[in-house]
Amino acid sequence: MDRSQSGWPAIAITVGDIHGIGPEVILKSLDITQQKTFQAVVVGPQHVLREEAVRLGIEWNPEVVRSKEKLEKALLERTMSGETRSGAAPLLYEPLGLDSESHTQGPSAETGRIAMLAVDAAIDLCLSGVADAMVTAPLSKHAIALAGYTIPGHTGYLAKRCGLHPDEVLMILMSESLRVALVTEHIPVSHIASQITEERILTKLTLLHQTLQIDHGIASPQIAVLGLNPHAGDEGQIGREEIEIISPALEKAADQGIEVSGPHPADGFFGMKQYTQSDAVLAMYHDQGLAPFKTASFGRGVNITAGLPFIRTSPDHGTAFDIAGSGRANPDSMIAALHLALQCSKRRRESHQPERS
Repeated sequence: MDRSQSGWPAIAITVGDIHGIGPEVILKSLDITQQKTFQAVVVGPQHVLREEAVRLGIEWNPEVVRSKEKLEKALLERTMSGETRSGAAPLLYEPLGLDSESHTQGPSAETGRIAMLAVDAAIDLCLSGVADAMVTAPLSKHAIALAGYTIPGHTGYLAKRCGLHPDEVLMILMSESLRVALVTEHIPVSHIASQITEERILTKLTLLHQTLQIDHGIASPQIAVLGLNPHAGDEGQIGREEIEIISPALEKAADQGIEVSGPHPADGFFGMKQYTQSDAVLAMYHDQGLAPFKTASFGRGVNITAGLPFIRTSPDHGTAFDIAGSGRANPDSMIAALHLALQCSKRRRESHQPERS
């Protein structure tokens, strides 16, 4: 029996930095959702989640497995026996190396190591077809650097693990009212202009168009593209990137059947809520797109990585070390990330179903 086309989708949930709010929002989310339409596979140290559950007063009795083979068997047995029902015990996947007993506070090399081991384990589950999607709790870039990882965050690492160039994946923030994708991501402001190329814009537009169609069910997406300079360059008076780079990329995209508009001046575009007339917005750099997004949607947004061979989402917030352990973390964004991963997984499953005669 092939579990990939039957039973509920399995979602691998990485623990993030164990001294941040990841464990708390994971436990709260699973307690609220009761896994009503998906099978949760939490990837992380058993003792961390057990201690957090006790602190929160949440009942936590997962089935613990320590090898991919046993996890696959457990998922298949649940599918065949019909155990994938509301309230079923989640699965906790704790492969070798994730059973750390770190008791330090805040980010450290050890918490960075654990966070990245969980990410690696979840990627392996998705690439091998054991899991349908992964949802990542926040990690600390400082901690993973201390652990020896020279990466800016999840997105670039996911691309590398999947054998993709960074330009072949796309960071998108989504909420009920707004979708914002980025041409450039975590780079210094002084490097942005040199990274805005016609080829890169066209590649990101194509990825955005495809993911809106395939994973979000929008047949003919309308995409608005922002300019780079104030007032979108003001016809070349405040920079020529709009004339020489962005507009030619939009023309090529239109020739390929992608419905685009722009380049739009970012301030007026968001100030007049013009994004309500589009299915998504492509911003040139991180803060240009994410400052207005988080102003409008913080705590309800979801980060999704498009272009991967599997679904990956995450909440729109960070580790929040300042409130970790207090019980005050809001799980809404994690719940939204789980729901979006589930919706996209179902669409991908449906798109791979054989046609019936």
